Amino acid sequence: MTRGAAAVTLHLAGLSRPVRLPPELVPVLAACLTGWPPHPSPTGTAPLARITRQRGRFRFAPATTAEPMGNLTGVGAICALIAELAQARCETPDIALGLHCAALDIGGRLAVLAGPARAGKTTLAVRLAQEPGVRLFCDDVLPVRPDGRGMALGLAPRLRLPLPADAGPALDRLAARHMGPSDHRYGYVPLPDQAPHGALAPLGALVLLDRRPGPAQLGRLPDSTGLRLALAQSITRADSPGTALELAAQAVRGLPALRLSYADLDQAATLLARTLADPALLAALPQVDPPPATGPDAPPAQPDQPLERSPGTARRGLPGATYLWQPDEAELWQLNPVADAIWTLLEISGTPAEIAATLAEAFPAVPPARIAQDTAALLGALLAAGLVRPALATEKNPAARNENPHRTVSPMSPE
Repeated sequence: MTRGAAAVTLHLAGLSRPVRLPPELVPVLAACLTGWPPHPSPTGTAPLARITRQRGRFRFAPATTAEPMGNLTGVGAICALIAELAQARCETPDIALGLHCAALDIGGRLAVLAGPARAGKTTLAVRLAQEPGVRLFCDDVLPVRPDGRGMALGLAPRLRLPLPADAGPALDRLAARHMGPSDHRYGYVPLPDQAPHGALAPLGALVLLDRRPGPAQLGRLPDSTGLRLALAQSITRADSPGTALELAAQAVRGLPALRLSYADLDQAATLLARTLADPALLAALPQVDPPPATGPDAPPAQPDQPLERSPGTARRGLPGATYLWQPDEAELWQLNPVADAIWTLLEISGTPAEIAATLAEAFPAVPPARIAQDTAALLGALLAAGLVRPALATEKNPAARNENPHRTVSPMSPE
């Protein structure tokens, strides 16, 4: 070990920059890693991140522009360091995409568990890893190689403490038997048979977690939902939204997208493990509805305001969905088939009222007032995102002569 100013400099395979931390935290870090041992490193290279002592506690400072975090416990500082290591490993040249998810090897393919914050990814992943033939790959970050295989980082899963009252006896027993470094908030649980750093397996299914009362149920989502999930969970710093879309589309192409609704961990783990290990059960799953899409809170477009596509807006059509983006912005917009039809009609500038009238002829069973309302809402959101703009004055749209074609709009925040 290289010591200086009461710090240790360590290098981890696959990363070009070392980390620095107090020597007493080295065994804490090592206890959380499987197959990714930290090695002593010279001090000449600027560290990826550093942990320093701070009045009996610790301070974590990444090399990125992120703000340092202070007053941390030793485990809290290691949590922050592990997150930085995972992000950095996802940005190495051999990795195409990083996903914020849990992943488990079931029958030689990875079940990718996704969902919003506190959806229960880690608790379900740790419980699921106890099922026969199931091996944990990750509970938080999965790097995906260009060939479509996910790579384990060898990071022990991190449970939020205390465990929920309904965790079940199986998870309680496992946590008691294998609990590693912990504090009042988090506990790492190194599993004896989890995949080590560098282990590879192809992706097999994307699973959206849906915590709700009732028995565990598994259903199949529309294929386009898988790409939407992958984009929402991506942590890759892509060059452009188009690049992010291409990377995610390539990673999830052909994968089934599932929704797991559950309240009981044991039921959910047993159902998922059994279904994904049996192709016949997987093929027989019923179809279920996707979660509703969300957009920015924007006022509807005025019915008589002529609109047109903003210059430079890119479009990519994929099975079941279409995506729009501006090359200089960070967000992607997913359009359903009806929204894509509205975008198609904007090939020639027109008002929301004109577009709604055209759609009403194509969908006579839908009340015209609802079509007009939905059209104005979508176009208002696209205006706010900068994907459409007030139309320039033309002979067809003389009313646009008094409009400002360069009106400033606020782009929506990336999901």
